[in-house]
Amino acid sequence: MHNIPLNLINVFLAAAEQQSFKIAADKLCLTTSAVSQSIKKLEDRMGVSLFTRRTNGVALTPLGVELLKYVKAGMSEIEKGMDQITKSNNTISIFCPPGIATELMAPFVSKVIAEGYQNIRMESNEQSCIEHYDKYDIAIILDESAKAIDNTCYLGPDYYFPFCHKTLYDQINSIEDLYKTVLFCNDHGKVNWKEWFAYNNIAYTPHKTLTFTRASQLLSAIDNGLGAGLESYRVLSNKLKSGEYYLCNLPHLKPLIKDMTWLYINPNKKDNKQISFFKNLVLTFCATGVTGKINTE
Repeated sequence: MHNIPLNLINVFLAAAEQQSFKIAADKLCLTTSAVSQSIKKLEDRMGVSLFTRRTNGVALTPLGVELLKYVKAGMSEIEKGMDQITKSNNTISIFCPPGIATELMAPFVSKVIAEGYQNIRMESNEQSCIEHYDKYDIAIILDESAKAIDNTCYLGPDYYFPFCHKTLYDQINSIEDLYKTVLFCNDHGKVNWKEWFAYNNIAYTPHKTLTFTRASQLLSAIDNGLGAGLESYRVLSNKLKSGEYYLCNLPHLKPLIKDMTWLYINPNKKDNKQISFFKNLVLTFCATGVTGKINTE
């Protein structure tokens, strides 16, 4: 019973909260089979059944419900301990969505290193931090509801439009061409193809789509010229400027505009010099103007 790997507990928690192995797998960036196998290992180690398997999903057994109560309490204590240690160590915690972290944060990191700042923790994952933004000193929140949160500032509009690698640009000159192209989807994306087509009053009838669970996977496929994606000018700005990426040649169609990117500053740290420095860096390298492009362009 001792030394049960923490990863099995994490998988159990996700599956129990979602009541679905598939949704838990998407959340953890695992396969459904991997989640199922992890749950089976945990059940074997404990010698009890934690889930009832059904054709339309799973449900916790009474023992599973009991375990969930203890796991939640334990995870809460772990988080409290980590938060306390982080605060006592004067570590600055930053949350950034994956697309922005991958494509825009290199200059940010370079400036931080050049200034000699230490004890910086930068976190990024596919899940929005909208429910736990206040755990961080600084958080870039990608959610329209963030405008109602205190201590946030607006980072400008996001203009979403189809894009592709330069090697594919000449092959997409009409909606018909776009239909023939593999359309890449981000399972955690805030804007999807169906929404963009509807915004342009066009029927959504693509022949081929491919869904990724991570932004990095999607961008890797784009880099290899395998299809087209849908992303904001903000995230694409550096590679559009370098000529590596192109907006698809669809001049009569409109970008879908969203007001969803906000910067949160923990009110307990707003007078901290490091926090002010990082805030200015984010405004410099991530904020967009009225055209949806980074202000420094």
